[in-house]
Amino acid sequence: MAAAIGTVVTVPRARIRSGVHALVDNGLVGTFRSLNGWGWAVIPVDGSRRRSENARVGTTIHGCVECRTWAPGLAVEERRWQAAIDLSLLGVARDYEAFDCLFGVRSSGNWHPIAAERGLPVDVSNDVVAQLDGWGEVAFGVTWLAWTDVIAVDWSEPALRRATDIAQYRRLEDGTLTLVHRSVWSRGFARAAGVDTLTVDPDRIAELWNEGTEWRLGQTVYRAERARRRDVVPPDGPWDRVERHAAAGGRAWAG
Repeated sequence: MAAAIGTVVTVPRARIRSGVHALVDNGLVGTFRSLNGWGWAVIPVDGSRRRSENARVGTTIHGCVECRTWAPGLAVEERRWQAAIDLSLLGVARDYEAFDCLFGVRSSGNWHPIAAERGLPVDVSNDVVAQLDGWGEVAFGVTWLAWTDVIAVDWSEPALRRATDIAQYRRLEDGTLTLVHRSVWSRGFARAAGVDTLTVDPDRIAELWNEGTEWRLGQTVYRAERARRRDVVPPDGPWDRVERHAAAGGRAWAG
């Protein structure tokens, strides 16, 4: 996977020429890079200073894909990191589960993030540095991710055990199951499992039932299970577009 995250929220978005940054309450900054000259980075920006301390504000990550190439002013044989495409153009929206899984931003404690707070590479492009400097103390959580990191990710890796949820499926006529809800704690589950969901804490799911335990109620199946990385960063989602751009060879930064 290789690209960046981008969605404009409350804080006015300065023009980002290279990189990714998150605006508002929480943020992270980063850069992604690969051996063949592409990458991306992320920069979440903390906008809480612009609001009441008691206000509940969101987190957005913005960034861009960079490529290592020639640019005016360089010697013929010289190559430097240059902005290629902004994450906002790749359709990456606010997605806290993905932010958590990838970068540990707005962490639930359910994942070991792939790349959290690494800082920016020493050879990051001047545009990225200028963008980050423009946010001053509002930006935080700077990180970067290499293409070699991305291809090494085990997308089938589950969340930590304490993150076990009750998933709801519907059984189709051919006997296969289709996912209805990834996490439920409903009256329907209460009837199927014989548990009082009003008094039992759902945080105890991993303690009460082994992963894979199932309950059936008609054509509805409930199962204790943990999300996998690929569930929160799906192959048909916006991060796939980021990946395809970065796979060509590059890096990105986000925040």
